[in-house]
Amino acid sequence: MQLTESQRWIHRVNTSAIVLLLISGTLHNLPDLRSSLFGGYDAWVADFHIWTGVLFISFPALILARTKGALLRNLRVRIFKDPAWHWRRVHLILTLCACSTQATAGIMLLLDIYVPLNITLADALFMVHRTGAWYFGLSLPLHLWMARRAITRTLRSWVT
Repeated sequence: MQLTESQRWIHRVNTSAIVLLLISGTLHNLPDLRSSLFGGYDAWVADFHIWTGVLFISFPALILARTKGALLRNLRVRIFKDPAWHWRRVHLILTLCACSTQATAGIMLLLDIYVPLNITLADALFMVHRTGAWYFGLSLPLHLWMARRAITRTLRSWVT
């Protein structure tokens, strides 16, 4: 099944955002590395992470609103009509769940600045957020390997 132009744009923007979120989140959680690279711009790295997260959440929502339900119908077909346990179907389901979980945990952690959360809940949210980051960090190389033929085909088309 071919991707629609809307799905391609969501894929491009969210994959780029995930890479930037992984980098900024790693720098945010490793202050020694951050200070050695940037001289300790703590607020800048945190703000960059937050605004990239806003892009990660808002871009698919804007595309969804723009397509007036066509994107949801296409996703429904891809999830429920694709052969059982096809790797693309599993990847799509896991990624949608991970993106939703990451976005929810990230928003709740951001709101903790304004409405303090119970420390146990905040720790659980951090664990969920970090687990999602590990999922994305580990699935990115696997995703690139699984899509190697399409990537090679695209790169060859750019050369010719």
